[in-house]
Amino acid sequence: KKQFLPDTSVRHKMNTISGTIRNLGPYIASEQEFIKEGNKKIIEQNLLNLSDLFKNLKEHPVINTQGLSLNQVVMTEQLQQTVTYFKAGKRSLARAKFTSALNLCVGCHAQSPGQDLAKLFADKDIDKMKISLFEKAELYFITRDYDKAMGLYDQFLSKVKKNDDDEFIYKALERELIYFVRIKKDFAAGKAQFDKYLKARLFNDKIADE
Repeated sequence: KKQFLPDTSVRHKMNTISGTIRNLGPYIASEQEFIKEGNKKIIEQNLLNLSDLFKNLKEHPVINTQGLSLNQVVMTEQLQQTVTYFKAGKRSLARAKFTSALNLCVGCHAQSPGQDLAKLFADKDIDKMKISLFEKAELYFITRDYDKAMGLYDQFLSKVKKNDDDEFIYKALERELIYFVRIKKDFAAGKAQFDKYLKARLFNDKIADE
């Protein structure tokens, strides 16, 4: 009976997929970078490559034995829709669709008991990216590394000035609220976190009142 070895069969293909996703990291983290015209060519090429990789990824017995539950059909559809939106100029929608597809990737990694699977983005890779503190937090949050994301959101919010862009402040606060209410389910810790910001008078009156 033929033996299927993860390192020589599935892992090689999945490493190629992970590498392509990492190429898109700075654009996943920042909507501004994702929709920028100057980045169109490199993003589109990597999205096409990723779509082809999943389309040509055949189901392999080792995927089931590792409990990864890789759903090739769903991933391929999600990525093809991402490419379609991107080519049509609907880049914000394409980014939203792509981050949704990434959740499937992260879900597979999370479903592998006893397996030492690499994260989609290693800490060292994120550290090297020339992106803001907020964008690094977003990348961790999108890939469900919530504790690291919260640490960076807290750093970001602790450094804001009252004339900074409200959009990113609201988004960071929203992410923290989701974390404390839906993920950690610790309302007291969430209240303490927001009280800390209010006590420090970090935000303008509009944000503080809301």
